[in-house]
Amino acid sequence: MRDGSAIARSVRRLQLGRMLSGDQFWSFGDQAIVSAGNFLTLLLVARWTAASEVGLFAIAISLITIAMALQDALVTRPYSIQFHKALCARTEHAFGVLSMAVGVGIAATLLLLGAAAALVLSGTLPGFAALTALIGVILPMILLREFARRFAYANLQTFSAFVLDAIAVGAAIAAIVGLGLLGKLSAASALVAVGSSYAMASTAWLFARRKMFEFRRETTWQTWRECWRLGRWLAPGQVALYAQGYVTHWMSAFIAGAAAAGIYAASLSIIALSNPFLLGIFNLMTPKIAHAIKHEGREGIVRHLVTDTLLLGIVMGLFTLAIVFAGGDIMRLLYPGDEYLASSGILSVLALSSLAATLGAPATVVLSCWERGREVAGVALGTLALSLGLVWPMMTMWGLIGAAYALLIVETFGCMVRWALFAVHFNAQTGPSQPEGGLSREPVR
Repeated sequence: MRDGSAIARSVRRLQLGRMLSGDQFWSFGDQAIVSAGNFLTLLLVARWTAASEVGLFAIAISLITIAMALQDALVTRPYSIQFHKALCARTEHAFGVLSMAVGVGIAATLLLLGAAAALVLSGTLPGFAALTALIGVILPMILLREFARRFAYANLQTFSAFVLDAIAVGAAIAAIVGLGLLGKLSAASALVAVGSSYAMASTAWLFARRKMFEFRRETTWQTWRECWRLGRWLAPGQVALYAQGYVTHWMSAFIAGAAAAGIYAASLSIIALSNPFLLGIFNLMTPKIAHAIKHEGREGIVRHLVTDTLLLGIVMGLFTLAIVFAGGDIMRLLYPGDEYLASSGILSVLALSSLAATLGAPATVVLSCWERGREVAGVALGTLALSLGLVWPMMTMWGLIGAAYALLIVETFGCMVRWALFAVHFNAQTGPSQPEGGLSREPVR
């Protein structure tokens, strides 16, 4: 009965004024800037280059996004979840996660440079070798900016994230437009422009927030251990989740060439028009759920979860209907090239798959905050395996539309499994959750 009353109260609180107040307002604004920047970048590359360059740029962004997901799983998400039960002062805890983020960036760079060297020595895919090396060079700049915005969200400093991203995205778009007007725009030059702009903005943020970080060797190692304890399970699940989303990019490039990957990326960019609202909610969901688990119990979890899930379902449902009826017109308006027009038919299927993924995400957030990383990783790896098993044959037989239907099947399956796991663990909860492999502890200040 108490859970039912919490659901009723959550429905009554589903009001526009509540949605657009305080931290949530700046979260929506920040995500609008980030999503608009990502969309405009791809659009500008498509307008000033060939579809093959769009495909190379999309593949590069997929690798960067997976690196960002790895950093989030190992560093910023454990930081958000463990924020209320850190074993040291917050400034020392903050320095620990910052140093760990830098370490992740260095490791990812070395891995990509090694992969590029291997491609050069093997003599295969020379264009991809150069692109991989370039990604390795600019990746630390991009990861530092992503750490800065996730750190701001964990501390509920959403206005700080808004200012950071406004500067970074504005500078990147200005640089890309300048390159386009000079006739120098390519996938590689666009990546350099993005990396340089992000480096400038994140360095300025780090200088402005330097008092929030305090080095102490003992607590730094302690923070690394605590992040690893949770992140070692979140990382494979997070990387698998994003890899699943990019399987079609990679397979389309392998089967039909970079141009096909560019067409698919253009289609996904239309679906990504929903991101400002959806990710504006997701950015604050982990800190809110972590706080509810620590201080509000089952009723608080239900309240936040139902409110956010209803918002996500309503908005993504309306967006899906809009794509079904007007997706082709939107594609023709934004991507007038002949090579893009044939892909308008897959938009409805991609919108439905995005709806399924959106509805399953809140359950994943709660499971992560309960530190059920093994289950989260297991579902993500399972859906990735299903994607690999379905996308290749369905794309081979029916082209990109077949790949879109494969994605819809995978996302629907993943949504149902995530909510089933949530129900099992929620019914087993009798109080604040105990993390895997350890006891919950109160913070020492």
